[in-house]
Amino acid sequence: MNKLFAITLLFFFTQIISAQNINKHQKIADTTIKAINNNQDTDTINLLANKKNDKNIIEIPFELAGKLIAVDLLLNGTKRKFILDTGAPFVILNSAYIIADTTKTSSTSIKGVNGNISSIGFKKTKSINFSGLKMNNQDIMTMNLAHLEKSLDYKFYGLIGYDLIKEYDIMFDYRKKIITLINPDIFDDYKKHNLLNNSLETIPVKLNKHIPVVDVKINNKILKLGIDSGASSNLIDNDLFSNLKKEIRKIKTDKLEGADKHSQQVKKGKIKKVRIGNKLFKRVKTSFSDISHLNRDPNINIDGLIGYPILSKQRTLISFLRKEIIFIK
Repeated sequence: MNKLFAITLLFFFTQIISAQNINKHQKIADTTIKAINNNQDTDTINLLANKKNDKNIIEIPFELAGKLIAVDLLLNGTKRKFILDTGAPFVILNSAYIIADTTKTSSTSIKGVNGNISSIGFKKTKSINFSGLKMNNQDIMTMNLAHLEKSLDYKFYGLIGYDLIKEYDIMFDYRKKIITLINPDIFDDYKKHNLLNNSLETIPVKLNKHIPVVDVKINNKILKLGIDSGASSNLIDNDLFSNLKKEIRKIKTDKLEGADKHSQQVKKGKIKKVRIGNKLFKRVKTSFSDISHLNRDPNINIDGLIGYPILSKQRTLISFLRKEIIFIK
């Protein structure tokens, strides 16, 4: 039986790090982006990205690890593979390769898709450089992700989360295997020169903490689903399964494995029709699981999430600043 894989450290950070640690990482990200936008230390901005990039538009090639986006990142000057996970609040290092200080985790409480996540630590890291987006001399969270590497049959050194990309619009192109980071200040010009002949479907989203949440219509029911590039499968709360059962085909059971090293039996199938804004998706692969513990934080109130099965059907742009998602055909 195949394992369904949802790395989604969002959520799976619902009792997210203590306020002190969040503020620290927030400050790091703000400083990083400010340096780039002020054109400071720009000699390495294009180090890993397409040579045509500048500080306003950064094109980054990727490869698929299963159904997840794997990109190059310079970790202490050495090129390593990382998973781009917009559901993670910040950068995470894989402690399978990093020796961390686990004495700094007393204030950390993290939930995984199947419960608590253990083996959390922090590592003083000299430098992180993701196509010019940089963090220097910071304590970075570590977590043992070896079991997820095994599920994917792919080695990676960590996750790139929201804090490093939040100042940019991010566009996913799974066909060309390119992500594009766009300065929101120049998006109108970008659209005029690059998307003039395309059909754009723009849908508003609400930011629940760092998670963009969009209204999704299945039959006549509206669900609030988080958008997450770190989800290889769409996921909906198991409590909604009975109400949606008539809309699902080819129902079977499988295993859902998360960042907490545990797996659980879940139902999965293909939802006949899913509508987001005016965009219709057919025969959408979806898993159903108990996510009640993920909503214990009142600021994260979701019915599930959408990932690869939706994001990969067309070019998809997420704007954290404008609070919108755009489907591009």
